Amino acid sequence: MLNPMRQRRDTEVVFRRFLPWVLAEAALHGGILAGLLALAIATSTALLAVSAIVPLILLGRVLLRYHTEAVIVRGALLVMRYGILAMREYSVTLWDSAPAYRYGIVARLLNYGTIEVCSEGRRLRMRQVANFRTLRALIASRQATLMTPDTRLLVISP
Repeated sequence: MLNPMRQRRDTEVVFRRFLPWVLAEAALHGGILAGLLALAIATSTALLAVSAIVPLILLGRVLLRYHTEAVIVRGALLVMRYGILAMREYSVTLWDSAPAYRYGIVARLLNYGTIEVCSEGRRLRMRQVANFRTLRALIASRQATLMTPDTRLLVISP
């Protein structure tokens, strides 16, 4: 018999933000931070050194968001996870959801995009999701599996 924890790990697939965009955003904030600190040292101004706190906080936010925000396909659920300090997870069943996918030409070439789902009157959106084609194919295959008459009865029944 399979271990339930291993079985759950095998059926859970996590998709995170597109790493090159995260690194570009981090480099931007890091560059601003370095520029402010260099200017503060050159001019011996404490106000500029204090103003370097803002890019430092933004840099930390960018790096933390990469590890905390994700789109997760977990069995028959599509889970959107948000938050840095307070984690929030929103689950949507795959058999009655119709995710909207958006991506431009560059995003299509680099395989990232935006997924949007409506749940309980709330619009959930995750931008710059990496491995976007894999995410779409996985959701489509799980929905196709859940929509067969035999499987649908198993999913809905208590």
